[in-house]
Amino acid sequence: MLGLPRLQIDPGVDQIKKSEGEEMKKSDVSKQVCQACEENHVQAVLKSTHERHPYKVCQNCLFNLVNHRLTRVQFKNLLKNGHKEEEFMLHSDFYDERGKALQPTRIRS
Repeated sequence: MLGLPRLQIDPGVDQIKKSEGEEMKKSDVSKQVCQACEENHVQAVLKSTHERHPYKVCQNCLFNLVNHRLTRVQFKNLLKNGHKEEEFMLHSDFYDERGKALQPTRIRS
């Protein structure tokens, strides 16, 4: 059974929990590049169903990730950066094998 991810975003914190009591400093995370776009700096850490490998993404990619609206490039980059299609956020209910979003959340204007 797939579990829902737990979102951890707080730009004011000094420590971001990684997994099982392990912590990393916010400054260490913010210097890293987004796993999805590979362009912007990490602004959020989202726990995945694979505890040892959280999503480290920028604000724009976080929006796309939680709304199941990743572009094919973002989807492929996450796989390239160690994530698996079996993870809840990348599951085949939401994306096909090429990374096309199948059920993007509709955004109301």
